[in-house]
Amino acid sequence: MSEQNYGLTAFGYNVKPIDVIEEEYREFLQQNFGQYINVTSQSAMFKIVRVKAVQDNQQWLKAEEIFYNCFTKTAEGAALDLKGKALGLERKPAFESTVVLTIIKDTTDAVTVPLGSLFQTSEAVIFETLEAITIPAGDPLVEQGSANSQAIIAGTSGNVGAGTITLPVYTISGVESSTNSVAAEGGTDRETDDEYKLRLDEYIKSVWTAAAIISAAKNVSGVENVKLIEYATSYELLVVPTNELTPEIESNIEDAVDDVNPVTVEYTILEAKKIIINTTATVVLRAIDISTANSEGSVEIAAYINSLSIDDDVFESKIIQAILEVNGIQNVYDVVLEGIVLVEKHTYNTGTDEYALDYQGDDITEVRGTLSSTPHTFIKNTDYQLLTSPSRIDWSLAGDNPDNGTEFEVDYDVPPNAIGDIIINEDSIATNGTVNLSEAP
Repeated sequence: MSEQNYGLTAFGYNVKPIDVIEEEYREFLQQNFGQYINVTSQSAMFKIVRVKAVQDNQQWLKAEEIFYNCFTKTAEGAALDLKGKALGLERKPAFESTVVLTIIKDTTDAVTVPLGSLFQTSEAVIFETLEAITIPAGDPLVEQGSANSQAIIAGTSGNVGAGTITLPVYTISGVESSTNSVAAEGGTDRETDDEYKLRLDEYIKSVWTAAAIISAAKNVSGVENVKLIEYATSYELLVVPTNELTPEIESNIEDAVDDVNPVTVEYTILEAKKIIINTTATVVLRAIDISTANSEGSVEIAAYINSLSIDDDVFESKIIQAILEVNGIQNVYDVVLEGIVLVEKHTYNTGTDEYALDYQGDDITEVRGTLSSTPHTFIKNTDYQLLTSPSRIDWSLAGDNPDNGTEFEVDYDVPPNAIGDIIINEDSIATNGTVNLSEAP
């Protein structure tokens, strides 16, 4: 048997040729009926094999066609039409050319030209009238009729020159001939596969942009912010939910994004980590009490932090500016910003002890999960230990482990800048926490 790979390979779909199929049948027959069975090209057995090999090869060719018809860039004919229809952009059909025909009679009597009367060029390009007309009685050289007409076959072949549509296809009582004073126009051929593919490609590039995907996701109820991270053949959607990214919200995001997502591009929906920004500061007050200063200061700080997008850093200078927006606060000093990641979640699977962490283990403040179906806080160096290079949590100690298949949650401080600016990672977003303004003595 041949060792070459056929079917779906790293280089496309490889069809098995007839001669290879024939040779495989020869080997099969010799293995099962002995080396001396006559399978030469002139034998009766080979003729049977040849018929079956042709049938098999046709199946290979059909399988190849089905495979390539799955992709817009390689689909053809009706399969390409289906791909385009799924994308919301159908192939442009052929259109008939149109022209106004002048009908010339051969009698002084009134002449009726029925709807659908046929006239043609000397090259047998046929036009039909789109309306019935009556040419009044009188001199044939004076009394003529005009009828809107179109080619009976769509395409550019109907774009004939002026004065070329002169002959009735069938005898029409009282009609001698016809003419067209202007060229017939508007005939277009059906869009070819190559033209259609080019238009689909341009349409995808112009419509299915990152902005369109982000807009679709942000319009879902329960979504506050979205960031798109592109890779070579896929992308990630980092979602900031208003409260919590529930399965229902995630499903609604998928429905919205699928309407504008390129059909061959995969994406993943992830929840952005929320970093709680707690603010403490000392303020100098004038004509305002400390309770009001805290309340109004919290509003101003929240407005600034909520204006930030994913991976926007939090600047101490902007916090100071926000505090000074409050009427009655004269000055502010000893500003301390503390960033705390709300939660990092991992699914615990029995038999898997180590789980990679986003930050250094020394910054972990608490690990929570479910033990015997009950919420539980796990103890460092008893239930788990922290490893570094890279940072990870290890559950191989003799203590308690989370229930299989449940999530455990890891809380930790953001390492950089406990005082001053808070550096936000690319998959995180700042969110307002507590504000504690104390009055200067």
